[in-house]
Amino acid sequence: AERAEARVRADEALRGALGQLAPLTDPSKGIGELDDSLPILLLPVRVETRFKTVAADGGERDELWVRVYPDDCSVDTFEATLSETEVESARRYWAEHWAAGGISDEERAAWRGLVASHGSGRAEWIARTYRPANSEAAPTKPRREDLILVVVTTAPLDPAEAAAAVAYWRAVWLADGSGDEVDAAGAALEAAVGAARAAVIAEDYRPVNLDRALPAPLSRTDVNVDVAFVVLGDPGELDVTQQSWSRAPTAALLPDRFMFLGYRDGAPPVVAVGNPVASPLVAGPDPSLPEAEQLRHDDNGELLVPDAMRWMVDFDRAVADGMGLRVPLDEGSAAGFDRVLVVGLRLSADAEESKAELETLLDHHRFGPSGLSLLPQGTPTNNTEGHDAQRSADDDADGTFDDRASGPLFARELDWLDKRDGQWLAEYLGIDPDRLADVRHSGGRDQADVRALNTALWPATLGYWMETMMDPVLGGDAIEHTREFFINFVSGRGAIPAVRIGDQPYGVLPATAYSRMGWMRGGDRDVDHRVLARGPDPYLQRLYGLLRLADADWAGMADGVAHTGRAGDPHTTLLDIVGLHSGSVEFSQRYAESVEALYNKLRLGGLGGLLAALIVGGIVQSGTDLLTRFGYDGEEPPDLLGKLFFGTHNLLSGPIVDDRPLSESEPIRAYTDDGRNYLQWLIDAAGTSLDALYAQREFSDGPPTALLYLLARHALQLGYHDTGLRLRDSAGLLDAD
Repeated sequence: AERAEARVRADEALRGALGQLAPLTDPSKGIGELDDSLPILLLPVRVETRFKTVAADGGERDELWVRVYPDDCSVDTFEATLSETEVESARRYWAEHWAAGGISDEERAAWRGLVASHGSGRAEWIARTYRPANSEAAPTKPRREDLILVVVTTAPLDPAEAAAAVAYWRAVWLADGSGDEVDAAGAALEAAVGAARAAVIAEDYRPVNLDRALPAPLSRTDVNVDVAFVVLGDPGELDVTQQSWSRAPTAALLPDRFMFLGYRDGAPPVVAVGNPVASPLVAGPDPSLPEAEQLRHDDNGELLVPDAMRWMVDFDRAVADGMGLRVPLDEGSAAGFDRVLVVGLRLSADAEESKAELETLLDHHRFGPSGLSLLPQGTPTNNTEGHDAQRSADDDADGTFDDRASGPLFARELDWLDKRDGQWLAEYLGIDPDRLADVRHSGGRDQADVRALNTALWPATLGYWMETMMDPVLGGDAIEHTREFFINFVSGRGAIPAVRIGDQPYGVLPATAYSRMGWMRGGDRDVDHRVLARGPDPYLQRLYGLLRLADADWAGMADGVAHTGRAGDPHTTLLDIVGLHSGSVEFSQRYAESVEALYNKLRLGGLGGLLAALIVGGIVQSGTDLLTRFGYDGEEPPDLLGKLFFGTHNLLSGPIVDDRPLSESEPIRAYTDDGRNYLQWLIDAAGTSLDALYAQREFSDGPPTALLYLLARHALQLGYHDTGLRLRDSAGLLDAD
């Protein structure tokens, strides 16, 4: 009891000292001191709110009580010290691994056993922490059916005794229970090392798989048998715990203080700043505490919560520990808020300290019971009829085994098209890419693939629109800079790979206040990273201005999108929201007719020349006005304004990518007799000649009809023509006419 009271007094003294430093950790003031060139990583928290009426100054006042709980991604449960059970599992794993003798299937089975007991992340830590001291002596089997008898020891024999032990155990196994042969083997061992040492070898150096039987119809004389010694550390000399859970989980990387912001009806926000967050913040029971201080029930059945955990159940304590806020409300805000935010900053750590702490937290998740992996594109995050979002232990074991056999899953690259997903994630988070080089799926190419697709389809999509339909509005430099920007920065898969901690997926969303990007408008500050190869600043500034204008139009259209709180029937709104998709689900074709054709059609319809001219002119003028608003002051209109799109859309009912169900993992099927899919055929044909692209020979069942194939082929054809024009222009063979 005295120990617990002393701990409480120490915690109260610490909170008092932190309270005196509170003004220095106010996020609303400290944010102005941060380096603008460094991003802020915001980790999720769970927020609970309740409106309360409390007594104050002889009367009553309204308050909003806010509780903050750290998300699982912030909770560190890692145990660096192995438990006795984990050491025993490691001994069993290394014995089975060495017995496999380099046979992949048998090594995989050994790894599956370790993962089944502890999870893939923890299994990796166990195998790294408790590994053979003689790894270089790992044996190999000439044939799968051969046998390696494995002796697990902490005290290696000298060479002479080891040789005698090998001969002895080989003879014992080959004897197959024959007493005379076993006695003869024992006599030979005594003659080699002496009776005392022979007894020690027979007792303490027995192979763990000595009793392994052979599958029929093999006999013991049909196989090669050898003996190998796995030398492991003495568990008695290791820092080993009795249980795998030996400390309280703590919340890492929490801000120094939380700030509440409540928004209503466009008015200035209601702001409240909490107390300094307790550090470390205990997020669960501590098994190392005396029994009297453990989480338990008293004799009356009441739950007794340890002092360090009281913030979870006591709101006053949560406020004192910085995990709760009392927000005073005026008459207007007492009716509720349109939006509330709870944010905070970790001002007590600089960039290098924060980097190290984030790397440590990710390492602890990776090697802890939760595990850490990147998420390949298309991984289900919810259970569906055809896919289960829950991780499969077998898949995890097999996948991590393959990763271990491959070594680092990626090497650092400079070319954007060669970077793997793990490097992209590390660079965006500002951590060392090597920390993710062995993380599951870090060698993926989702980010590189989307940039490759942008490159391949540019000529037939946005490139064609800019060069042909918008000529002469956009010059060559603007088109080239846009191509570079589109290829490198526009992605339907997001800029940063998603991750999974335990069973929870996390997306990493880069965000900024575009309206406040001062460096885009020029100024004295230098931009640290030039994002385009040629003249980036003027181009980006022009693009920024255009996007700001477009953003105003998009904002005006946003109310038309189904969202919670929209006026009207809530059931209809809910169905509309559920029916929204993140990507296109249908593709349609539209035919355009020229302005002249529309004018003639209207005249033939009896509208008269003047009225027809007014209708056509009004339609064209709307496009001209839009270009003028976006800054075009040229006299010649683009070709696009001479085309008008009317009538119904023609739904494209053919395949999008393949004539099989869409898949993020399965490749496009073979379309040629020699097993090539149409992408490989396009590569080969483009490398042959333009005629080969037009001819479309070699397909088993005729040219593919998938939309991706049609666009990619058209892009290559346009690429041939564009390259020819560029070569002639550079050789001076073209003139202005």
